[in-house]
Amino acid sequence: MHLAMYSGLLAAASINSMLVGDVDEEAARAFYQQAYQHAYARLLILVSAFYRIHSGRDSYFRTAAQPPRPNPLTPARKLPQHHHRRRRPPRQPD
Repeated sequence: MHLAMYSGLLAAASINSMLVGDVDEEAARAFYQQAYQHAYARLLILVSAFYRIHSGRDSYFRTAAQPPRPNPLTPARKLPQHHHRRRRPPRQPD
């Protein structure tokens, strides 16, 4: 939306400058193209940086659901073994 509004503003400024005789058609067209391309490049950088920083809630949960990667600098540890006694079933009354 911003780029479309800015494009309209640039077009109006270019046409107005031609109508009052400040510049010829070629200079107005060159101004419009250069200014629009510069605005497009700035907006593209801003939007891509925004999406890179704020990758979204879904990305967070997708990353959180993945198992952690082992750190190659940390030696592997053996998990402790737990020995559980089997519970006896409750006694039935006679």
